[in-house]
Amino acid sequence: MLRFICIIVVLFSCAINSAQAQILPDYLKKMSKEERAEYEIDVLRGYEYTERDFQQMILYFRGCMRDGTARQYNCECLAAEYIKKKVVYDDILTDYHIFQEISGKCVDEVSVAGNLYTDCTMMGQIDKRWSDDFCECYANYYAGRFKQNDGKMSRQGRMKTRVVAMQECGYGRNRRDSEEQRRKAAAAIAGKAREKMGLE
Repeated sequence: MLRFICIIVVLFSCAINSAQAQILPDYLKKMSKEERAEYEIDVLRGYEYTERDFQQMILYFRGCMRDGTARQYNCECLAAEYIKKKVVYDDILTDYHIFQEISGKCVDEVSVAGNLYTDCTMMGQIDKRWSDDFCECYANYYAGRFKQNDGKMSRQGRMKTRVVAMQECGYGRNRRDSEEQRRKAAAAIAGKAREKMGLE
């Protein structure tokens, strides 16, 4: 049953991606990334934003702040980029598609690191391995990789990056060191005991 559900989810995701790919009209699909950028600049050149534009931008900003997007992206940046796309493409692009195109420009590395650091230090209250130094390293490492990928990381990619960040920042290293020291101490005590008993 679980496998069936997973297959459905994958197929649904593919269908969404396929649908998004079909949104652009042919004349835009044929344009390169650079040509699209030039096209947008031409449309916006001399354009005067209307009251309706500003209202749309404000609504987008509020939604960004409310739905948790601000944990990873700068909402002011997203709102500003959003209205540009909206002016150029109107209803040709959905809000989802617009976000996919603009999000890479608006990754808030500081916010990503700050939120991860806060979550990490909360774990430190019950597990000393999550120390302040570890959490700072872990949060900054992950945020840097997130930024490098323009915020476009799959769930699997996020998990893998978190694991690598933990390894790079020495998660569990103190515990391993302590266990190694304990084993050495136990071996030394056992050796002295053997000497006293004349076994060595």
